[in-house]
Amino acid sequence: MSTANNTRPIVIGIDHGFGQIKTAHTCFKAGVTIHEKEPTFKSDLLIYEGRYYTIGEEHKTFLPDKALDQDYYILTLAAIARELRFRGMTSARVYLAAGLPLTWVSEQRETFKAYLLQKPSADFTFRGLAYHVDFLGGEVYSQGFSAVADKLSEFRGVTMLCDIGNGTIGTGSNTDPTAVPSLPPSTTTSPDRRDLPLTRSWKRGSGRRLFFRK
Repeated sequence: MSTANNTRPIVIGIDHGFGQIKTAHTCFKAGVTIHEKEPTFKSDLLIYEGRYYTIGEEHKTFLPDKALDQDYYILTLAAIARELRFRGMTSARVYLAAGLPLTWVSEQRETFKAYLLQKPSADFTFRGLAYHVDFLGGEVYSQGFSAVADKLSEFRGVTMLCDIGNGTIGTGSNTDPTAVPSLPPSTTTSPDRRDLPLTRSWKRGSGRRLFFRK
């Protein structure tokens, strides 16, 4: 495990879902439990600024704005630690790449970016290892776009992207990327309404393609 600061910037992409936090090499439940003192069970314990957080015991409840509390910042630190551990590092200069539901991006991109970059650096402990991260910057993109980014030149006719998450279902097409808003949790948990976004904006026809991302 390398403890020396890596001078070469590392881009870490994080999908801040309501059900799972995903990175290139890790996936874990988007749950944060706060403890006032060190808990007995420490397998997924994160310590930051004198507070104790157990990561991944449950899912995050739906919020219309992911910056309303500190949970996603703590989950970001845990995601970074997991990615650095995969690389055999405990210290790095990091550029964050994050995402928001398709129809949230225009209104929340800048506030979520500022939320993730609220401090220039962070020192914390996760799973018994101490980490130091310097944040070089970051960007927020539309969730699901990476599923089709390398195929855009191949598209003919109408193409729809459907991002099915634990808290929202976001859809968009190459003719109107904001045709359907992200929907609340009830949509994803009610089988008889699971296809609601598609029935609102999608009609079957030749030459049309549908991409699902989950």
